[in-house]
Amino acid sequence: MAGGKGSRLKPYTEVLPKPLLPIDGKPAIRHILEKFNYHSPTKIFITVNYKSEILRSYFQEIKAVSGLSPLVSLIIGLKLSDVPLVICNKKNKPVAMLGVVPQGLFGAIWMVGTEELKKISLSFIRNCKGVCDVLQKDYQLLNNFVDARNTLHINWLKWMGFTFINKHQRYGIERRLFYEFVKI
Repeated sequence: MAGGKGSRLKPYTEVLPKPLLPIDGKPAIRHILEKFNYHSPTKIFITVNYKSEILRSYFQEIKAVSGLSPLVSLIIGLKLSDVPLVICNKKNKPVAMLGVVPQGLFGAIWMVGTEELKKISLSFIRNCKGVCDVLQKDYQLLNNFVDARNTLHINWLKWMGFTFINKHQRYGIERRLFYEFVKI
């Protein structure tokens, strides 16, 4: 039910899959799940294909911390960040977004990316340290938390020079293992 490309909804579906497009301030899939929830199902199966990694993140890392959808979290991050950035591929299609939310002398760095980011990984890796330096210039340190299941982001954070300072066994709404990281 969530596997089509949503070609009639372009350009919106170039960034988000159809089920995450907002309707009345909530992702479409949330409306569907709320209707199902009314009938108290014991299991719900969602078949995914196009931009499936974004849909899976809907039910993983962001939800594990806040209970919010990735779309809502992304909008909040974009609104609160000093200088939110969009990373595009050669066709000018967004493949990731990142920013820093000011917290006094500290900044909470965040990033959300699609599987398409892997296709430009060499270019991304070459440029990301410089981008991080620009994002950090107004803060004594950058920090945040990463889901221990997210090995791709953990490896990227290590490459960027972040230090993992704490292990939180029961972090966020879902009480999962998260690592706290900083860059001074």
